[in-house]
Amino acid sequence: MRILLVEDDRPLSDALALSLKNANYAVDCVYTGADAMTTLSIGQTDIVVLDLGLPDTDGLNVLKSI
Repeated sequence: MRILLVEDDRPLSDALALSLKNANYAVDCVYTGADAMTTLSIGQTDIVVLDLGLPDTDGLNVLKSI
């Protein structure tokens, strides 16, 4: 299962990604809403873990776009 982790706080993103990888998930990390939309448009993602407070857009806008 591939997870897209969208979190702009790098230490938090790293900790979450490590935990998910240790649970045998494939994890892609991005730090902006724009990067999330690009990754979703070109890749295979099963689940999105989405921060609501992103630097370039509100996470709810990303969710609406998905």
